[in-house]
Amino acid sequence: MPISATPVPARDGYFTAARRAFLPLRACPFRGMGDVYSITMDPQFTARFLTEVRRNRPLDSSLHNNHQTLTSIYDALIRGDFEEFGRSLADDVEMEIRGLGAMDGSWNGRTQVTEAARANFSQVAQQKPEIECMVSEGDSTAVLFRESGVFVGGYPYRVRVVQWFTFANGRVRKIDELVASYPADRQNVPR
Repeated sequence: MPISATPVPARDGYFTAARRAFLPLRACPFRGMGDVYSITMDPQFTARFLTEVRRNRPLDSSLHNNHQTLTSIYDALIRGDFEEFGRSLADDVEMEIRGLGAMDGSWNGRTQVTEAARANFSQVAQQKPEIECMVSEGDSTAVLFRESGVFVGGYPYRVRVVQWFTFANGRVRKIDELVASYPADRQNVPR
């Protein structure tokens, strides 16, 4: 049973055209599966995450290059290859993260963004991301997903995340990430 995509509210002019390219995903039958590994990301969940990203290419062929860049970024992050991640970023890339306490911040430039990603991923383990929906239009893509895992201090977390990517010339120009903790887990978010 597919999950229906719902319209993403307009934000700075993104996704405002009537012809939105919604990409509904299949229901996530794998919730609760998989062992907990002592690596950064759970391999079963991340494999499914990448499969969903690859499978849900935009219908509009003009968006395929952006989709390939997005797939490359997620693949590099999942493998822990931050150099490859950095190669997919524009020189003047901007990244802003809100909602995760100690991981919150704003960074500018390929070097700062790459190092911030490396530092933030070093604070979590056993990540289990599950995509809910992807929306693409023009030079932007939004990805809505849930994730659970453990902060390095041993505190479990469950969050819902929206990542907004803006592309330019085959690279990521901007990343905006908004994270919401589930109420019972808010006390575990490091500040």
